[in-house]
Amino acid sequence: MNNGKAETLHFFRNEAQEMYDMLSDYSESGCELRLEGREAGPEKIVTTCLREHANYMMDFIEDGEKPKRIIRIDFNRIDE
Repeated sequence: MNNGKAETLHFFRNEAQEMYDMLSDYSESGCELRLEGREAGPEKIVTTCLREHANYMMDFIEDGEKPKRIIRIDFNRIDE
């Protein structure tokens, strides 16, 4: 494997871990996570986003009674 591929894999591994950690924190605090309208865990979301090589939009849904409190994060695939 050449050095460029190794650096790319390292970058994606780090990005995936950061995303997983962030989603785990939200999930542990009671935030619901959804992937294409279905409830999903952090691992499923991160794996799907990386495996499909597709763009997903994160939509943060706030609590209507407590602004600035995120109660759900929706991941929706963006078709280009």
